[in-house]
Amino acid sequence: GRILHEILAKITTAEDLLPAINDLIFKGLLQPDEGEQIKTQLQELIADPEVNTWFDGSYLVLNERAVLTGSKHTKRPDRIMLGNNEVIVIDYKSGEMELDKYHSQVRSYMKELKRCGYPNVSGFIWYTQTNKRVEVKASP
Repeated sequence: GRILHEILAKITTAEDLLPAINDLIFKGLLQPDEGEQIKTQLQELIADPEVNTWFDGSYLVLNERAVLTGSKHTKRPDRIMLGNNEVIVIDYKSGEMELDKYHSQVRSYMKELKRCGYPNVSGFIWYTQTNKRVEVKASP
């Protein structure tokens, strides 16, 4: 799960996938056969018709970027995508268990981005093991 997350943090578009995997192999964090398996898994994930525009260059992507909060703290969403009229926040989870705290976490990212002046913010939790994406509803 940690390796998948690290690779996703390194990619902006689908073309970045192989270089990100090769970088981890070069650093000794991933064996070549594992790299091939992960490449296949991630290619399937990011080619999914529901999300392929997230990885085709349509968005300005900020991976693991800190968002300052008014309380002098920072929040660090996994992926923020800035489009023409929208901002999408993604939080990757490697487990299958859905927890309320994950929704709260993404809602807090969405709230902070709205406070930064982005009016149209949506958020998703992406369970990478099952390729399940759950849209997070904003707080009322």
